[in-house]
Amino acid sequence: MPNQSADGATITEFSFGGIVKTLDQSIVGEQQFSFTEGELFITLQGQVRFEPNRDLDHSASEDIVKSIVVTSSDFDNDPVTSTVTLTITDGDIPTIDAVPSVTLSETNLADGSAPSGSAVSQTETITFTNQSDDVVRFRLEPTEFNTNDALKSNGLAVELREDPQGSGQYIGFTTSSSNVETTVFTLDFNSGTLGEYTFTLIEALDHQDARGNNDLSFNLPVYAVDSDGDDSLVSQLGVTIGDDVQIMLDGKLDIVEPNLADGTVTTSIFDVMPNQSADGATVTQFTYDGQFRTLDQNENGEQQFSFTEGELFITLQGEVRFEPNRDLDHKLNEDIVKSIVVTSSDSDNDVLTSTVTLTITDGDIPTIDTVPSVTLSETNLSDGSAPSGSAVSSTQTITFTNQSDDVTSFRIEPTEFNIGGALTSNGLAVELKADPTTPGGYIGYVTDGSNVETNVFTISFSDTNLGQYTFTLLEALDHVDGLVKNDLSFDLPVYAVDSDGDDSLVSQLNVTIGDDVQVMQNQALNIIEPTVADLAAGTPTTATVDVMPSQSADGATITQFIYDNGAVITLDQNDTGEQKFVFAEGSLFITLQGEVRFEPNRNLDHTLSEDIVKSIVVTSSDLDNDVVTSTVTLTITDGDIPTIDAVPSVTLSETNLADGSTPSGGAVSQTETITFTNQSDDVASFRIEPTEFNVGGALKSNGFAVEIKEDSANPGTYIGFITDGSGAEIPVFTIAFSTSTLGEYTFTLLEALDHVDGLANNSLSFDLPVYAVDSDGDDSLVSQLNVTIGDDVQIMQDGTLDITEPNLADGTITTNTIDVMPNQSADGATITEFSFGGIVKT
Repeated sequence: MPNQSADGATITEFSFGGIVKTLDQSIVGEQQFSFTEGELFITLQGQVRFEPNRDLDHSASEDIVKSIVVTSSDFDNDPVTSTVTLTITDGDIPTIDAVPSVTLSETNLADGSAPSGSAVSQTETITFTNQSDDVVRFRLEPTEFNTNDALKSNGLAVELREDPQGSGQYIGFTTSSSNVETTVFTLDFNSGTLGEYTFTLIEALDHQDARGNNDLSFNLPVYAVDSDGDDSLVSQLGVTIGDDVQIMLDGKLDIVEPNLADGTVTTSIFDVMPNQSADGATVTQFTYDGQFRTLDQNENGEQQFSFTEGELFITLQGEVRFEPNRDLDHKLNEDIVKSIVVTSSDSDNDVLTSTVTLTITDGDIPTIDTVPSVTLSETNLSDGSAPSGSAVSSTQTITFTNQSDDVTSFRIEPTEFNIGGALTSNGLAVELKADPTTPGGYIGYVTDGSNVETNVFTISFSDTNLGQYTFTLLEALDHVDGLVKNDLSFDLPVYAVDSDGDDSLVSQLNVTIGDDVQVMQNQALNIIEPTVADLAAGTPTTATVDVMPSQSADGATITQFIYDNGAVITLDQNDTGEQKFVFAEGSLFITLQGEVRFEPNRNLDHTLSEDIVKSIVVTSSDLDNDVVTSTVTLTITDGDIPTIDAVPSVTLSETNLADGSTPSGGAVSQTETITFTNQSDDVASFRIEPTEFNVGGALKSNGFAVEIKEDSANPGTYIGFITDGSGAEIPVFTIAFSTSTLGEYTFTLLEALDHVDGLANNSLSFDLPVYAVDSDGDDSLVSQLNVTIGDDVQIMQDGTLDITEPNLADGTITTNTIDVMPNQSADGATITEFSFGGIVKT
């Protein structure tokens, strides 16, 4: 309002963005009004200015435009308006002052060589300066990142994106040919602390090839964004990632060469690459003692490589072990040592090597299992007492076990033979030497005073059958006089030699050379104990055995013997026939020439065993006092059991019992004598077998089955009894064998037996099973003692009753009394009925 007019117009009001404000007409200076965009100053005279605020919202447009409609009025109330257009242009973009860099190492990744055990990350804070508008966030610009694809992970270009959009969280990732995404790193801006960010490394990045543990740097384009959404100028967030390199270690594999029993053995596993690094190193190749081998990079398990010394197993991850073969050549050294140089490479082509020293120690020496002994006799030499007419030799085969190496030969050690010179021939010490004309052959020899060598024996090992040897006796060896077993034994020290030339432990080949002495042999005499009939027919005898089939050139004779561990019994050296010696078991006959037989007695005690066995140790001696013994085992088997010839039967009657119809007034008994024949042993007693009596219970007394038992108070006496309904035992009969007259017995009837009903005075028969028992306790065959018991019947007699008819004065009169059953019998008869004039009464 450059001119207020003559009517003195003033500004009365204005509207700002539609908001009406009224001026105070009493204030002559600037009047201030506050709005979101700033402060409006206006005077009554129409002077207008504006002081804008900062950090205004220019997100919709670069300019904020406001319309200020100003109204004036004069004294005539003439209103006039004008419009002031306010334009506030967006101010300066924010300024990033500093972006701290990030430095991390792949070694700390979970699959790195020195894993940290936590996230591999770094947190920093960007410093910045707010300008016209406040900074509200930071962002990365994916389109400006890795524009030339130089940054790679696992050979794939790393890309960047915000995920999710607007979150302030960014991921660096790769995409495989199969469209699989792999997150390589993340960067997260802290929503609570403006400018703070955390960079986290997740996967290894590709470093320059073959530089070892080098660094890789790249930039992330960072922008500060103000409240209007305006970016600052870009600032680069520098990231440096240290390369990771695999760890390779030298090591050793030690093992002993295995033997056959071990089967497949292996060293422990050594890890030459305990950490493959974040770049995923693998073993690519190795050399074994200079031999180059390459690993299959597609094979995840153990890869097997064969060498002369065994099997090498190695994995891409660096685990190495070795399975040695057996029968390896250790001739030059106790240890076979091989160098294994292992090479690894990672995805950055960082190559490292390590050396594994394989040591295979020579294993077990061979084992000699058995060395069969040699037994020969000087008697078979051409000048012996029984020349064989051929070489006096023995061929045997040593059994052995190959251990770590195979046995290739056997040898004898001359320096260990006959130390002390105890073995002599013709008074000269026997020595041993290798036969210069026969490989594997050895000669035992003596050297006399004139230095002449005489061969005593030879031993040679077969060149076609490993372990087979032949020992040949050529001359007699000196024996000691008077030894019980006139043999001479000595040892030859034998070694098995393996393919490395290693000896086994020594084993002794024992050689026994028999002196030219009598031949004694063990024998057996077997016979059955004779019977009386055998003795009557002649004297039974065993066969004759010869305990000394050869008396030797020194004229041996039987000098003595021991019967059943008893005293020594000497033979008469002047008696050329059989010499007789009597013992409890019988008579022994023996000759000086070693013929032995035995005539047994009968009635021998076989109670403990079916056989009586006696040992007869026979001793012989020759003119050199060479004593030899043999054992004759005499076995006398228990002979025939006794024979019962006849068992007289018993016949008794119940009428003679005390309550019978004609009591005898004494015991109702019968005594008889069993006749028998003694066989190999004498009869000592007789017995009845209760379990074989009245089987089925047919024999009864008073309706109860009769049993039998031996009287415990009187051995040899048996009681036949019944048990009534109240459990009381009632003796029915007894039978007692005499203790003074062998075979005599007495049968006594005590109570009546139940006969067949209604047959009157009939008989009842039953058997008692009788055995004869000999002195050995052996039973004869059973014989039955037959018992016949006659039934008893009551006695009935007729009678007469005479009487005169009474009168009234007589009263009651009676006849005399007569007894129609004077004896009721042993079976207890009673009157059951009568008839009177044809009328029956019960």
